[in-house]
Amino acid sequence: MTKDSSGADIVEAAWLELLGCDRVDAESVAAAYAEPQMRQLFPWAGMCELHFSRCTEFRWTWEVSYIRPAAGPDHSRAYYVAGPPRIQKIGTAATGQEAVAQAGVA
Repeated sequence: MTKDSSGADIVEAAWLELLGCDRVDAESVAAAYAEPQMRQLFPWAGMCELHFSRCTEFRWTWEVSYIRPAAGPDHSRAYYVAGPPRIQKIGTAATGQEAVAQAGVA
């Protein structure tokens, strides 16, 4: 990215980086990227969690829910949706698409 990059360019570059990385679950990243409203947000990963920010500069905002992998009772892949604050639980989801739908954009 250059200093002349627009916010949209910065957001798109961040998505492309996350789509090809192993720091966060690929299914949830692909599902969020496929959702036009989520794709407008700046994505970032931390502790295997997928976060979304309306700000493209570090320290990103915590005003949107986030998604993290959670092992189900049968050790199947599941997702935990929470936030924006860590103490606010939204729910669990069986697929990345369901998790993205729960996270939504307010």
